[in-house]
Amino acid sequence: MPSCTLRVPRIELDELWAFVGEKQRNVRREDGFDVGDQWTFIGTAASAKAIISYYTGKRDGIGTNEFIRDLSERVLGRPEISFRWLPALPHASGSRG
Repeated sequence: MPSCTLRVPRIELDELWAFVGEKQRNVRREDGFDVGDQWTFIGTAASAKAIISYYTGKRDGIGTNEFIRDLSERVLGRPEISFRWLPALPHASGSRG
């Protein structure tokens, strides 16, 4: 559980791509789950540009759920959320639809 919660009117979500070891197209089954594409999801308070939450991992439903769960625990109320990504967001258990 986060140590503090914030009341913000608007949250912006963004993502950064990187790879570990090698790009995803070159990953072999024996390389393991941590090799290849990795994404850092970032939730910022739009007006202050302060980072509220972030998560680094695969761009899948599990990673999306973890990020949204952590973000929702850190924010009070129901802020407006702006994003242009997260294909797994509609399926995230913590999303507020």
